[in-house]
Amino acid sequence: MFNDLDKFIRERSADSVVDEVDQILASYPYKVTIHFVEDHFGNNREQSLEIPQRISKLKNNTMKWVGAIRLERFYKE
Repeated sequence: MFNDLDKFIRERSADSVVDEVDQILASYPYKVTIHFVEDHFGNNREQSLEIPQRISKLKNNTMKWVGAIRLERFYKE
């Protein structure tokens, strides 16, 4: 049933996500925290680390982010 499941997951680039957050901040400059709610956010470990690091640098390094991810996504054997 779940064979080739990876073919059904469309992933956005880190640039795309950060650009969207930047656009949101232009419309809502009082925002101080971004909350990620995405089932597949942790599928790409490198990207999952890059996005929050880049978002944290927005608004003169004061932007905060919140999200939930399963820890085994980041466990390396």
